[in-house]
Amino acid sequence: MNTDRTTLAANVRRWLDRSLLPNAPVPKRILNTQEGEMDIRGKWTPFTATTIYDKGTTSFVWKARFNIIPGMWLIAEDGYDHERGWGLGSTTR
Repeated sequence: MNTDRTTLAANVRRWLDRSLLPNAPVPKRILNTQEGEMDIRGKWTPFTATTIYDKGTTSFVWKARFNIIPGMWLIAEDGYDHERGWGLGSTTR
């Protein structure tokens, strides 16, 4: 699939320009993983996350898992599908 890079979101285009050779075909799907900390209500909380950039129906989906307290996790999801954005969160034990 040799997709025109100008049709991609700016952040995806920048990543591809840095990661691929100039004439390399654009992949249909890109998976990115993260580990870090985010400030949640004044406390820096560790998280792991994955982001999927998809040229098809979904522009991106970011899913993260935050260790709130031992044995309890916050599962977060943000996304954008070329028309609307969303954000969801739930806790799990």
